[in-house]
Amino acid sequence: MDESVDIAIVYKDLGLGGVQRKIVDIVNELQARGEKEVCIFLTNRQGEFLRSIPETTRIVDLNVPLRSPRVATLPLKLARALTKYKPRVVLAMMDTFGCSAVLARKLLTSDKPAICISQEIHATGFFGKRPLLGIRKTLVRWLYPQAEMVFSVSNAVTEDLVQNYQIPKRKIKLLRNWVSMKTQKVSRSKKTIDII
Repeated sequence: MDESVDIAIVYKDLGLGGVQRKIVDIVNELQARGEKEVCIFLTNRQGEFLRSIPETTRIVDLNVPLRSPRVATLPLKLARALTKYKPRVVLAMMDTFGCSAVLARKLLTSDKPAICISQEIHATGFFGKRPLLGIRKTLVRWLYPQAEMVFSVSNAVTEDLVQNYQIPKRKIKLLRNWVSMKTQKVSRSKKTIDII
């Protein structure tokens, strides 16, 4: 049985959150179009949004705790999943998964996918509140430029990546946060948008 897919999305879980909502929207849109076969790689297969993913979408549990030192096994487990499913493109959400995806690709001998990283928040502000600050900054500076594309959600995020992490601006694509058309009501008379 051929298990190859077109796109693999990598993140921690499908709990309630903005990144998880974005994953749900992307997967459902691609499924609705019937153009691409998608697989989701999660470090922990859990979360309320699991039921929002179409049953035809593969969800692979990498079973990796996101705490030191076991988080260091993520690139190896991800490389095994990439070898099995052979996606043409990997969309990795945020730095832990973006850096791991680039490292995982280095471990492959063939069928190396294109890597796209979605940077959902201001990296410098985020890292300042997290452990291993120096290591995370170093990994982003080293590995993000090796991805084919880094998606940024704002001008501030883009400038932070360029100025503080030396990511070439040509590799950054600005894709502002969106609101799914299925979750909004537009009132033409009052020109307001209410999010449900």
